[in-house]
Amino acid sequence: MSVVDSASFHIDGYFEETKLDGIHVGQGVDIRVIGDNARLT
Repeated sequence: MSVVDSASFHIDGYFEETKLDGIHVGQGVDIRVIGDNARLT
């Protein structure tokens, strides 16, 4: 069990090096947990 501050989350992302030029600060994201098809909102 973990206690997490609901106002602050840390997410690690894995990206193909050739696609990094398409990622920009402030851009919206679609977060999916590995092993689950549900989207986090």
